[in-house]
Order: sequence, then structure tokens, then C-alpha cells
Amino acid sequence: MNSTFVISIACGLASALMYASLAGHAFVLFMLAPLPLFIAGLGWGAYAAALAAATGGAIISAVLGGWTAINFILMTAAAPVILSHLALLSRSPEQDSGEASEWYPQGRLAAMATLLAATGAGATLAISGAHTPEFKATLLKFFDTAQFRDVLMQSGRLNEAEISAVFNLVADVFTPALAGAVLTAASLICLWLATRIVARSGRLARPAPHLPSLQYPQFLRFAALASFAMTFAPGPAGFYALCFVGALTVAYFIVGMAVLWRLSRGASLQPFLMAAVLISVPLLIWPAVLVALLGMADHIFNLRARTSPPGSPPPTQP
Repeated sequence: MNSTFVISIACGLASALMYASLAGHAFVLFMLAPLPLFIAGLGWGAYAAALAAATGGAIISAVLGGWTAINFILMTAAAPVILSHLALLSRSPEQDSGEASEWYPQGRLAAMATLLAATGAGATLAISGAHTPEFKATLLKFFDTAQFRDVLMQSGRLNEAEISAVFNLVADVFTPALAGAVLTAASLICLWLATRIVARSGRLARPAPHLPSLQYPQFLRFAALASFAMTFAPGPAGFYALCFVGALTVAYFIVGMAVLWRLSRGASLQPFLMAAVLISVPLLIWPAVLVALLGMADHIFNLRARTSPPGSPPPTQP
């Protein structure tokens, strides 16, 4: 039997099992569900990723139903297939030129991963009717059932009206933004892990990613500005624009970390600084936002090129 076929089926089965693990509250496994699909795509081609995605979707449909399978395709399976195809695109040099093959730029690949994750998050929320008053009422009822209101009331820091305002803010703003951010982080982490795993196996055709030199294409800054502007639109348009704002915040956070790495290069406390920023992100929101703003400033003003020591090649725009 063809080894590519067997690997694709196995990766699809693994992805489906990891996706279904959310029922057992295994959130980390659920977020890593795209990883087997990325491994199949980067190691054996986009067709292998497509077969793995189809296998996973069929298993999810048979066990959990058609709507869950659609969510699996939107959230987990579509991006690895598309990104694997893009990652393996290359342009061969002219004969006797001595130049290496030109691969699809890593910055453009990460940008596409961000936009695909935001689109998948928005589509999944749309299927769930997340922008409707009924969904919001259900979410607010969950907050009361989980006794979040009682805990906040007992703390004495917020009154009843302020707690209701916080819950409404979570339902209207944080739900779509967090969905876009989490799905983008999961997609980019799985893409990075897959390249490492496939590279170890010797099957990675393209160069391994180099995060400190990550540079996004120009269109991403316009996507960020347009998404932010759309958040002020009334109704579903503003709600789903927040999916893109959350996703792009994660994308620019990565570049912001690259800027911090460049600025602190050579300092003895660099590992502690980078670790402190990463640890603070799950605990607080504002450090992530500040680092993301630093990343956007780098995208506009090319800060890393300005701070590069003499003789070192600065990151170039793709």
C-alpha cells in the first residue's frame, strides 16, 4: 500500500481524535489538532494534507455529526491544506546561476495563516449564531450558572451594574477577539512545530523558519487598519471584525517579540526578559497588546533594520 496514503489516513485519524478530545476538556490537545495535518502536508505534500483532512472530517461526521464536521473543517483542517500548498511553492533559479531556489516567503506564509485562522474563527462563530441576542443571552446565563457573578460580588470590588457591564463586554468584544487570537496562535504554533518535526525526519523541502527575521507583507498592515476600523460598524460586521483584530494582535505579537529579541541581543538578561513577557501574556492582556503594537511599529518603520549593528543584514520586506 502507498505509504503516503497510509500516513494521510493516520494523520487524519490523529487530528480527529485530538479535535474530539475537547469533549473531555483536553483543551491543549484540541488546539494541537491541526498539527498532524501540517505534518502530512509539509512532509508529503498538500494532497496528503487534503486526504488527511477529508479522513478527519469523515470520522468526525460519523461520530459527532455533520455540523461538528463542518466546524472541524473550518477551524482545523482547511488552513493546513492551504498553507502546506503555499509553503511548498518555490521558484527554481536559472541554470548555472548558482542561486538557491526561492521559496514562498515565511512572512507571507504567517500572514496567510493569520487571515485563514481569523476567517475560520468568524465562520465558526457565524454558524453558532454568536452575534445573535439568543447566543448572548445563553452566554450570560452561563456566567450566572458558573457563579462568576457571585464571586465578583463577594470580592466587593464591583457592584451589580458594573458586573453586568463586564459580562456584556466579554460577550460582545472578548468572545470574537479571543476566538480569532486563540485559533491564530494554535495555527502558527502547529505550523512551527510541524516544520521542526518534518525537518528532523529529513522530509522538509523548504528552509526551516527563522522567527527573528520574520517580516510581514505590506498588505497585512492595511488588513489590520481595516479590521480595526470595521469594529466600529454596527451589527455583525463589527462583531466579526473583532475576530481579525484578535488574530492580527497575535501575529504582530510575534513580530514584537522578534523586535525585543533584536533590541536585547547580547544582554545577559535576554532569556529572562523574553520569558517574563511570555509568562505575563496568559495572566494579563496589556503586555501582549503593547508587544503587538511594537510589532506593528516595526512593520511600519522597520525598527529592526534601524537597530541592526553594522555589518549585519537587516530583515528585508518580502
